[in-house]
Amino acid sequence: MSATRPSFRQKWLLPMATLTSAALVVFWGFYALDHLIAAPAGQGPVRRYFHFDPDSITDAVSSLAGMMAAVFGIVITVVSIIVQLSADRYTGVARMFMRDRVNLGVMGYYVIACVCGVWLSVALKEDYVPRIALVAMMSATTGGFVLMAPYFGYVFWFLEPMNIITRIRSEAARTVGRGLRESGAACESAQASALGAMEELTDITSNSISGKDKIIASGAVDALKDFTLEYLKKKPTASDAWFRIGGGIRQNPDFVAMDPESLGDLERQRTWVEWKVMRQYLGIYN
Repeated sequence: MSATRPSFRQKWLLPMATLTSAALVVFWGFYALDHLIAAPAGQGPVRRYFHFDPDSITDAVSSLAGMMAAVFGIVITVVSIIVQLSADRYTGVARMFMRDRVNLGVMGYYVIACVCGVWLSVALKEDYVPRIALVAMMSATTGGFVLMAPYFGYVFWFLEPMNIITRIRSEAARTVGRGLRESGAACESAQASALGAMEELTDITSNSISGKDKIIASGAVDALKDFTLEYLKKKPTASDAWFRIGGGIRQNPDFVAMDPESLGDLERQRTWVEWKVMRQYLGIYN
């Protein structure tokens, strides 16, 4: 079971290049036809197009920022609805979504383009047009339009249940790998992340069983098993601090209910993770 990130070439570059090329071919085809039929002689179609007149493009430049903001609004609305629907079923989805670099990069692109559009809208003068900035803003707006289709595809891929499960396991394994060698607050934070991941996988399993979704339930159980096996491989390298039940997990209901002697036994035997996994499996099958 693996959540393979979509290929940049196949999932991003090709769709954006295809949409951009198709749009430009259609526009320049009609523009060249208009130029051939009705334009005054003396300039080619490309030269005439990029010969911006300050008096005639004021409204067009101002609308670039508005169009980019409208596209950003559509993206935010659609993505928010999709993420909320997933978050109702799987805890931690919103947190994972907002930590993903692709999602942050796309949102940042739209925000930067909107800000640049606002500044460009007041940069025109009676005798001067910032042509490079204007062409860059036109390109950014075009990119914002064609980016929507592949980005929506990425969001749907990101929120597929099996990919969410695999991402939870992978992030937990990475966090534990770092926490095993830490001490103090860093170690306690890693302990809390590991425990939270185990409980998230258990919740997914229980909810899937209730909804009679056997494939997702099996995937979550396998992910909990895979996480445990990865942990056992790394366990010999762990520091002594890892096996102490720190403040980040001591308030967990399973540990709060235990008497101090039992907690001491878990610390001496260095088995609090294994014990927690067994508790999770018992909760699933009971």
